[in-house]
Amino acid sequence: MPADYKSLSRVQRLATFLVVIGPEAAAHVLKEFDDESIEIICKEMTTISAIETDMQKAAVEEFSSFILSSYGSLLGGPLYTRRALEIAKGDFKATSILERIAPTSNSAEGIR
Repeated sequence: MPADYKSLSRVQRLATFLVVIGPEAAAHVLKEFDDESIEIICKEMTTISAIETDMQKAAVEEFSSFILSSYGSLLGGPLYTRRALEIAKGDFKATSILERIAPTSNSAEGIR
């Protein structure tokens, strides 16, 4: 991968962004493309082995405003939080954290 982010093609920059945001978020973005475009983007994604921090920041800066404007408002809340914690810490730890932080009426059991 070229050291300078600006020297990357648009497809290479998008592939970089999709790798940076992780597979679940990338899947949501990829849904918006036709199969041919997905193949082109994914082909680029398979060539990426490591992304330097400055390249990660550049990709997020370039595409995050576009993604946010495309989706309008983003949903958070208990279900989103549970899923993010499960990915980050595993099911048991996510439940433990949610039981400590969730109000009694919205306990971890209530948001499953």
